[in-house]
Amino acid sequence: MGWIIYVAEFAIMLYLFLKVRNLEGMIEKQEYDHQEMKVSLERLHEKMDQASRHEDR
Repeated sequence: MGWIIYVAEFAIMLYLFLKVRNLEGMIEKQEYDHQEMKVSLERLHEKMDQASRHEDR
């Protein structure tokens, strides 16, 4: 009877381990996407500044 508890504990720990890995992967992807958005936004601001300077001339 005691071995059922050990098997259940192992199964739960394995499940949680895989869930954590999956969540870590999702977080890394979101951080990467966030960085891409920041770069795109900076480029857009640069283009807007250039267009604004060009109109001022």
